[in-house]
Order: sequence, then C-alpha cells, then structure tokens
Amino acid sequence: MSDGMTEGARDLWRAEAETAFLASLADHVACPSDATWTRLLEDARRTDDVRGGNFSGPTDWSRRVHAMVGPLLGGDRTTWARLLHGMLAADARSLSHGTGERLKDLSPFAGKALVTSDGSGLGGETHDVLARAMANADVVQVGARHHLAVVDLDGAPYR
Repeated sequence: MSDGMTEGARDLWRAEAETAFLASLADHVACPSDATWTRLLEDARRTDDVRGGNFSGPTDWSRRVHAMVGPLLGGDRTTWARLLHGMLAADARSLSHGTGERLKDLSPFAGKALVTSDGSGLGGETHDVLARAMANADVVQVGARHHLAVVDLDGAPYR
C-alpha cells in the first residue's frame, strides 16, 4: 500500500511513459525500421512497468504492440479505430494536438472528424446535430457497445 502522493505521481509517470510510447508508435508507423521497433518495444515496457496510480491502471502495451503494429501498418480500419477510440476515451482532446494528431494523420481517418459512442446515447440538441452529421458517417465497431464514427465535415460520405 502507498500514500496518495505516490499514487498521484505514478499516474503522472504512466501518462508521460504512455505519451512516449505513442510517439514511438507514430514514428514506427511513419517510417518502420529496426531502430523504431526497438524503441517502441522499450517504451511499451517502460509504460507497463509503472505500478499503481489513483486514476490510471496497469497497461499491457508490451503484449498488445506485437499484434497491433502489422494491422496499423496495413491501414486496418478496425485496429486504427480501436487505438484512436481509446485515446479519445482517455482524453477527448487527445487527437487535436501533438502525438495524437500525428497518429490520426497517419491513420485511414486523416482529415475526418471522429465521434465516439459507448451505446449510452445522447440527448438534447447535441443529439440532433450529431444525428445530421452521422447520417453520412462511416461507423466502425471497436467493442461490444463501443463505436467510432468517422464524419466528413464537408458532408460527403466517407468510405
């Protein structure tokens, strides 16, 4: 057992390590090489090695990265949707700057707006606005009740 200050610090350490991991992932997807692969594996392990935390839990990037990189390099929409959906679920602004923006630009969804759904629905005016935008959206299922909608803001359907 540890104190709250230590747990809070671990959340920060995990966030910093995961940011480095995602930057390494973007580097490897952009320009695959033995050097970028090695750094990606090291950053995955470093992220997974952070224990505890108040608001963050253990990660398993070291195990997942092996199965994930090939499909990402091949432009697999579901794998990309799962990665980007997870990033948006953790931080709604994660794809609007830095590494998140870079990963989105490397994905099949570059230049598109991404909307997440966990099956709980929306209400009020937000629902009407999104319903109109979603009429032309391409929806990728990323989990049992989780979806990522790819919306072309110019109104043309994305396929």
